[in-house]
Amino acid sequence: MRFAVLALALWTTAAVAAEEDPTVVHLFGPGDPVVAEIDGQPIRLSEVEGDLRVHVIQTLFSLDRQLSDQLEDRVLELMLDRESAAAGMTTEAWIEWKIDERVWPVTLAEAKQHFKTGGYPQGTKFGQVREAIVAELTSQRRTGLRKVVLDEMRARHRVDVKLVPFRLDLASPDDPSLGPPDAPVTIVEFSDFQCPYCARARATMHELLARFPGQVRLVARDFPLPMHPRAEPMAVAAGCAAEQEAYWPYSDALFERYRTLQEEDLPVLAAELGLHQATFLSCLDRGHTRSEVQADMAEGQAAGVTGTPAFFINGRMVSGAQPLERFVEMVEEELAR
Repeated sequence: MRFAVLALALWTTAAVAAEEDPTVVHLFGPGDPVVAEIDGQPIRLSEVEGDLRVHVIQTLFSLDRQLSDQLEDRVLELMLDRESAAAGMTTEAWIEWKIDERVWPVTLAEAKQHFKTGGYPQGTKFGQVREAIVAELTSQRRTGLRKVVLDEMRARHRVDVKLVPFRLDLASPDDPSLGPPDAPVTIVEFSDFQCPYCARARATMHELLARFPGQVRLVARDFPLPMHPRAEPMAVAAGCAAEQEAYWPYSDALFERYRTLQEEDLPVLAAELGLHQATFLSCLDRGHTRSEVQADMAEGQAAGVTGTPAFFINGRMVSGAQPLERFVEMVEEELAR
């Protein structure tokens, strides 16, 4: 609750009901509170907060990550103290001993293969750099084995982390979602339809939902970046598809074709997917879904989103197209919580 208290103190728009998780900060809570009055004339928070909200949220997430990293370092330090003391060794000597148990020597064939692909200057003879190659490959192996040793050590100990992460509740019932509304884990994704990393992340999200059937809800929100001129029209069109209950097939198709799809192709794609053409074109002409896209962007910026894709897993921020294993790890943490 450490950072949530700070956020609540700074931003009185944050509304946390007593029956809800007190670590969740609702940035876009009820109304726009009056923070001062001059002869009865109110001054509302929105008139004075400017960019401070963004800076506060970004700082809170940054501090949260740093504190989590420091906690993990301290956990490993205490484990190492116990393991090395039991063996009568210093911590570093114990790690090197464990690495020595499993490191294997670099073979001549491996060294020659590295020489062929190492990009050495023309005229360099293998014999001139052989020892350096062996030292380099051995160092790489020892680095990899160090992580293995520490991971295995951690698995031997029961660790109960009680540190409560900072969270932001950015899920909206009006946004397209996959998965049950009452799923124990909600992932809010801010995405850009012209972003190659977002396309990769969409595939990862489908894999994640399949891995945890009924336990994960994915909420889609738009964040078209300025350098992608077709991203906003695509997001507007996806909003029109959503009005015909076709957001997910339409948005998946956008990600599949984002490299070549032009703005004039958006109605054609809708027709290919069986959407009612007149209704879709009318929606595009009215342009009312653009305000929804812009609202998503404003909320994302206020929450500290600066690039895509950006995820909030039960309110915990994760930036970038992370590998599936990272999302699996976080979902399992949330399910255990």
